[in-house]
Amino acid sequence: MSSKLIEKDAFTFEVTEKNGEKHIKIVATDYYRHWLKFKTKIGDRGTMYLTFLKPSRSSNQLRYYFVLVGLLADSLGYTRDELHDVLVSIKFGTKKIKVFGKEVEVRKSISDASKFPTADMIDLISFTQEKCFENDVRVPTMLELGYIQN
Repeated sequence: MSSKLIEKDAFTFEVTEKNGEKHIKIVATDYYRHWLKFKTKIGDRGTMYLTFLKPSRSSNQLRYYFVLVGLLADSLGYTRDELHDVLVSIKFGTKKIKVFGKEVEVRKSISDASKFPTADMIDLISFTQEKCFENDVRVPTMLELGYIQN
């Protein structure tokens, strides 16, 4: 039996728990009902493809973080890059890898948005804010800097 692709559509979903089991909950329920009502008929068959996306850090979050790092670095007498390495290493730890026959300690990278989750970025910003407060560095809000709208 051969198949012909007639139409495809996408619906966002969320993984939820019900009675101790994981379930998929369609988020765009109105559109999903419309799609079922007008684009399908009883007996239609298809294949469902799921793409799981984890929220990743935004460019605004990254810019705000580096404003904080710059303020703190200036206050403590370090460069922004030096303090950034220290903050990320302290917050997320380091690991040793062997390169060219030499053991080197490396830290987690935050430069690739797709590999750095939003939750980790929020933790890093909060950690950096705490270090600013501990060192009497005034911390502007994301709103004050124009990174979020009121």
